Amino acid sequence: SKGPTIIDEEGVKTKLGVTPFKVVDFKALTGDSSDNIPGVKGVGPKTAINLLNENNDLDGVYKTLKEVELAGDKASKGCIKGLLKIKLRESQENAYLSKYLARIMLDIPLNKEPRMQFGEVDEKGLKERLEELELNSLVRQVSDFVRIFSVQNSNLKKK
Repeated sequence: SKGPTIIDEEGVKTKLGVTPFKVVDFKALTGDSSDNIPGVKGVGPKTAINLLNENNDLDGVYKTLKEVELAGDKASKGCIKGLLKIKLRESQENAYLSKYLARIMLDIPLNKEPRMQFGEVDEKGLKERLEELELNSLVRQVSDFVRIFSVQNSNLKKK
C-alpha cells in the first residue's frame, strides 16, 4: 500500500460513494473486515449506497423495512425487496452494533487537552501505542504518518 492519503469530502464521496456524514451508516450496512465490523451479511457497497440514497440513514432503512413488512410479503419500496428484506431483518442487531463500532467517539474525557504541533510526531511512541491498541494496519503506516505530518510538508504549513 502507498500509505495514508489526505482526503477531503469529495474524495470520500469518490472512494465510498457517500458523504463523510454517512460513512458510519455505510459501514453499519457493509461492515469492515479490517476493523472487525460485521455489517449486514450479504450487503455490499452498491446496495448500501442505494439504501442510504433512498432512506437517508440506518434508522430510515429500518423504518422503511418495517413499513414494507407491515404491507405484506410481496410489498417493496425502492431497493428494499425480496432477499434484501430478509438480510436486513436477520442482521438488524449486527447493523446497529456495526454502527456503534464504526462511530468515532469525540466525547472521551481527557484529563488534559492534547497539544501537538506538526513535525513533533513521536515515531516510537506512536508505534508502541498503536501496537497496544492492536491497530495493526496503522502500525504499518507509522513512517508514512511521520513523513506526511512533518513541518517539511508544504501542504500542512500555516499560511
